[in-house]
Amino acid sequence: MKVLQIYKAYFPDTPGGLQEAIRQISLHTSKHGVESKIFCLSKNPSPKKIKTEEGEIIRSKSWFSPGHNDMGLIDSFLEFRALVKWADILHFHFPWPFADLLYLFSFIRKKSVMTYHSDVVGKGILSKLYNPLMKFMLNRMDIIVATSPRYLDSSKVLKNIKNKKKLKYISLGLDKKEYQKHENEIDDKKILNKFKLKKNKYFLFIGVLRKYKGLDFLFPASNLVDFKIAIAGATQPGDLDTGKFYIEESKKYKNISMIGEVSNTEKICLIKNSKGLVLPSHLRSEAFGIVLLEAAIYGKPLVSCEIETGTSFANLDNYSGIVVNPEDPTLLANAMKKIYLNEELATKFGNNARKRFDDLFTADKMGSSYLNVYKKLIDKDNKNSKTNVFKGTRD
Repeated sequence: MKVLQIYKAYFPDTPGGLQEAIRQISLHTSKHGVESKIFCLSKNPSPKKIKTEEGEIIRSKSWFSPGHNDMGLIDSFLEFRALVKWADILHFHFPWPFADLLYLFSFIRKKSVMTYHSDVVGKGILSKLYNPLMKFMLNRMDIIVATSPRYLDSSKVLKNIKNKKKLKYISLGLDKKEYQKHENEIDDKKILNKFKLKKNKYFLFIGVLRKYKGLDFLFPASNLVDFKIAIAGATQPGDLDTGKFYIEESKKYKNISMIGEVSNTEKICLIKNSKGLVLPSHLRSEAFGIVLLEAAIYGKPLVSCEIETGTSFANLDNYSGIVVNPEDPTLLANAMKKIYLNEELATKFGNNARKRFDDLFTADKMGSSYLNVYKKLIDKDNKNSKTNVFKGTRD
């Protein structure tokens, strides 16, 4: 079975939770005989093709990026059309409006899955212009997969899908073994010294420095606590001004420690030695918060905001951590203090987070679920082909 994964950006150009989801889906369906290729755009697609464990990455040139929507030119359409011919199933990752155009003008119809990661949020007039194309694309999909039941229930776009049978949810997942294999490489003392942090004496934020991540509320919350809040994350191409603003703004807050982009081993070390993880995202652009799962692997208590997305599925309030109303520095500070000052509660939440991860969020579970989706589409396609042949012989 051949599956083409389709999203605007991928490793090594752009790290992120959505990219990691694509990687894990590809890796954990390959165990069952699925061959994946990943089509994306890149500002510098050299080399054009990259062989990886999860599959071959094929990159076309990104020439424009209006509203963070990477767009290519004629070579993208030609490359995409060739890959569509190769694939048995197309697996789109929404939102990426340019992918809708690629599909529309490929003039080839294959069984198609769309993982609906997030609504289109905060794009103003661009959203209105995109709406007809989005509806066309959603109607063309055979199956639309939300990443959590919370998002499936709360998205106005998904609620308006007429054919409810095509809707389902599959939780995102991570492979705990991938994190454990790095642990022998970690020198905790050296890394903590590098970032001037002390074991169990800080809360950790991990993420790209984007507006929707809620740093506008985490920064003032830091003035209401007596411990460090470490911010691990880098600026993102196309949004450099926002990142630079937060880096400068952080200097006004004595309890904020901006440590920039970190390696995998540094990230694991920072999670392991933190008191807990805070994700203050206040907009629906934060559709899941895969970093919550990373912290859960290491049994860390979680603090997040109720924005009616998968963040409140990954972090269950008063079980794996605390969920507060968004855009409120005082509530964020109080939640972190409650965990920081109560070791018994922190341990309870952390153990529950790890158990919830093992029960719901492993990459094996996610891979098996997507494999079932792929198989159903192939079986349905085969049945339709046989029916058409039978009808043809009778006529």
